[in-house]
Amino acid sequence: MKRLEAYAEAQGIPLRAEAVVADASLFEHLLQGREARYAEETCAFLAGLTAADPAVPVAAAQLSMADAARKLQGQGARIIEPLSALQRHLAAW
Repeated sequence: MKRLEAYAEAQGIPLRAEAVVADASLFEHLLQGREARYAEETCAFLAGLTAADPAVPVAAAQLSMADAARKLQGQGARIIEPLSALQRHLAAW
């Protein structure tokens, strides 16, 4: 968070951000090969964050959360996920 805050300050961008970490059991599903369960619980976790204040965007920092984030984006949620930025970067090569 400190690097993000420093970057925003250097760019003159006002930043209001809060880090929220999912329960460790969420990632355990992925490590144990329970991908469907991981996807379900990731969607629920991200949906809970967006429901708190739909006007505030949520950033899903893990690449493994991109599918869930995109699913919720399709439902109108304001979620930023890293896969889109990575795809744009690679397309520019």
